[in-house]
Amino acid sequence: MLLGSVLWATMLANSQTAPSTLPPRQLPKIDYRPALEFQRNSSSRTFYIAGKQYRSTIDLEKAIAGPPWNPSSPLPISLARLEQIARTELDKLVGDESKWQVVDFQISRAAGGRHWYIAVTLEPAVQVVAESLPRDSFTALIDLYGRPGNIAQVATMILR
Repeated sequence: MLLGSVLWATMLANSQTAPSTLPPRQLPKIDYRPALEFQRNSSSRTFYIAGKQYRSTIDLEKAIAGPPWNPSSPLPISLARLEQIARTELDKLVGDESKWQVVDFQISRAAGGRHWYIAVTLEPAVQVVAESLPRDSFTALIDLYGRPGNIAQVATMILR
């Protein structure tokens, strides 16, 4: 009977202890600031063509100066026009953009407001893939007025 009392007291004491996997009683304070304060001055995408790394960048101030847009409304610029602008930029790098196809349109909010920019990504229709090189692709960032951002070569890959 004494053993039963000791076991019962031990079980009662252990059932009062919270497991170590539970979160702490007091959660850390989170400092909230509007998204605009955290937003960078530009947005960029990296892509490769023939092993060369490029970066497409758009100044978010430029995007904010564009027309406001609400996702429940039609875009102020057509997808066909966006593709045409992207192909014009791609042609500056490859010389024959006709062998490339659009694989993605991405709409992104600029600085947390009603202003947006669009990323248009193209890839070659036929692509030879090598383990030593990344896949070819191209991304142009375009504001809703149809103004493309900047594109610059970042670095050249060294093959070993």
